[in-house]
Amino acid sequence: MYSIYGIGNPLMDIITFKDYAVLENLKKPAGSMNLIDADKAASILKMIRKTKDENMKHEREEFKTVPGGSCANTIRGLAWIRKMRAIGKLPGISSSVTADSEGLVYSGAVGNDGMGEKYISMMKSYGIKMAAAKKNCTSGSSIIIVTPDHERTMFTHLGACREFSADDIDFESLAESRYLYFLGFMWDTGSQKNAIKKAVDFAGKAGIKVCFDLAGPFVVKRYKDEFRSWLPGRIDILLGNREEYQVLTDIGSNDRETLSSASDMARILILKRGRNGCLVGEHNSTEEILQVAEIKGEAVKAVDTTGAGDAFAAGLLYGLSAGRSILSSARFANILASQIVTVAGCDYEALEEKKAFQEIVL
Repeated sequence: MYSIYGIGNPLMDIITFKDYAVLENLKKPAGSMNLIDADKAASILKMIRKTKDENMKHEREEFKTVPGGSCANTIRGLAWIRKMRAIGKLPGISSSVTADSEGLVYSGAVGNDGMGEKYISMMKSYGIKMAAAKKNCTSGSSIIIVTPDHERTMFTHLGACREFSADDIDFESLAESRYLYFLGFMWDTGSQKNAIKKAVDFAGKAGIKVCFDLAGPFVVKRYKDEFRSWLPGRIDILLGNREEYQVLTDIGSNDRETLSSASDMARILILKRGRNGCLVGEHNSTEEILQVAEIKGEAVKAVDTTGAGDAFAAGLLYGLSAGRSILSSARFANILASQIVTVAGCDYEALEEKKAFQEIVL
């Protein structure tokens, strides 16, 4: 039995800390996500290696490599929580939590190359079952430039990720899973989108809960009309931040109104508000009324916002797969998201024992 089956874009994250001049040279705004080809990725890496940041390099290594992609970050987070529980570093959590007795599956497409092999090996080392397809092209990667204000700017080469198809889904493992999780990034090619739609149809018939993250405002802008028509009746949990929901609904006067205006999109809707926590909207038994609750955020000193949303999803899915309520799970999600921004990259292993974990019992 598996708790979560994740489908995403396997991207090797290459994280580097640089000053604002690097982004000025690249002519890209801070915080943007830019799709590039393999040649552009190589040229950016070459430029970065030549750039000297005397005020920053003493604090961190020049490059940090982590197996990434948003969905993979979430699945790694789930694996890390299980590991911390196993060695007794999450106080107050019962040893019989269901989520820890079930496996994790990650599905996507990598290239038939050294980076693809390394990616699979690194993910397996976390105890994750890899249902990865190998394609005859270059593996995907994401160069993440973190500026002094902790903002991340991404240059992503999707490579093999774009070739993921319905034939690459491990339906046998999916049938044994309790939750299917994916993000809006999977709409970027017809092949990926078709795969997701088939997986969701399969999950609906098999009674598997479906959790969908809107992924980013730019994603919602591209596919807003399709999301509006496709989401209702198919999604159990919809995740998004303020701007994503505003783009989806065309309503942005206040967060509660924005969330309520999307009430037909899923049974449970969560609007993430960063350091201010989140709003959780849950339909009553008749699904006529959306009851909205506010979960307060956690105040921390941020180092890098990379992976905050991915960590949030990990905390949420862990709580739900452990049989806890949506509100309890959202509280844990806030805590985990707040902690991941205190380290460089979405690197769970870099987290120390945080007292914040003692504030919640799953």
